[in-house]
Amino acid sequence: MRQGNPIGALTISAASSSPLPDPPPDSYSSSTDMSNPHHNSNYPYPAYNEHPPILHRESIIYSEHYKPPYPPKLSPQPCTLKLSQSGYPVHPDVRLKNLPFFNILAELHKPTSLVPKDSSRAQAETLKFYLTPQQASNITVSRDYRSGSRLEYTNEVQIRFCLLETSCEQDDFFPPGLTVKVNGRQASLPPPIPTNKPGVEPKRPPKPINITSLVKLSPLHANFIDVTWNCDYGQGYVIAVYLVNKLGSAELLKRMRAKGARQSDYTRGLIKEKLSEDADSEIATTSLRVSFGLSSRQDEDGHSMQSIHLLPPAVF
Repeated sequence: MRQGNPIGALTISAASSSPLPDPPPDSYSSSTDMSNPHHNSNYPYPAYNEHPPILHRESIIYSEHYKPPYPPKLSPQPCTLKLSQSGYPVHPDVRLKNLPFFNILAELHKPTSLVPKDSSRAQAETLKFYLTPQQASNITVSRDYRSGSRLEYTNEVQIRFCLLETSCEQDDFFPPGLTVKVNGRQASLPPPIPTNKPGVEPKRPPKPINITSLVKLSPLHANFIDVTWNCDYGQGYVIAVYLVNKLGSAELLKRMRAKGARQSDYTRGLIKEKLSEDADSEIATTSLRVSFGLSSRQDEDGHSMQSIHLLPPAVF
C-alpha cells in the first residue's frame, strides 16, 4: 500500500525490499531520526519533527519543478535629480563666487533654475522662503541706527542671479527685462549701464539685491518673491537667496593686509583682461570737465609778478 505525502516529500513503499535511493538535497525522510544513535549515517538529514535548514525551507513547500507564476517585484530606485518640465534641474549644482564685502551666514533658498515654461518671451516665477526664529532675531538686532532715517541692517537678505552653468563658479548676472517683487512690493535694482549701441538692451551692473527692508522678520510668515524676466533661447538663469553679514572697514583692512600688495604689471593686465571680456566696457572720451576753482582761499596773495593764473585769488 502506498502512502501519500505532501508535495515535495519522499514517497516510501512498505512492500519494496530494495534499498531506498538517496533523497535529494531539498527533501528529507520521515523514517530517519537524528535523535536515534543507530540511525543510518548514509542519510545525514534531519528527522521529520526537526526544522530543516533555512536554505531548504522553501523546497519543502514547493516541489523542485515548481516555479512561481510571477517574477519577484523589484523596488524602484529613487530619482535623486528632480527635473523641471523643460528638462533643466530644479536645483542645479551652481556655485556663485564669494562676495568680498559680505560673509554668507545661511542659505535661505538654494539656487533654483529660472527656465522658460512656454514659448512666450516674458516668463514669471514665484519662490517662497522662511526665516528661523534665530535668523529673524539676528536681522532685527543688527539694525544700524546711525544712518538716520534710512533702514539699514548689518545682516542682510540678498537675492543673487547668475547663469545656469555648473562648470565653474559664476559671477552675478541679471536676466534681461528683470523685475523683482518681494511680498508684493517692488525691489530696487541697480540702474542699467547706458549703451550707445542701437537696439541693445542696457545691462545692469552685476551685484546682489538687498531686500532686507521688504522681508517679513517673523518665522511665522512666509516671504514670497515674484520674478519676471525675458527669456533667451537656450539660456537658463539661476536665483538664490542668502543671509549675509556686512563686513566692517576694520575687517576689510585686515583681509587686504593678509593678501598683501600686488605688482603693478599684474594689476594692469587684470584691468585689460576685464575690459576685453565685455565690448560695452570700452573706454572712450565723450566729455572733459576741468575745474578752475582753487581748493582754498588766500587772505594775502603772495604769488610772483611773472606768474600767470587762470583765476587769481584776487577774484575770489
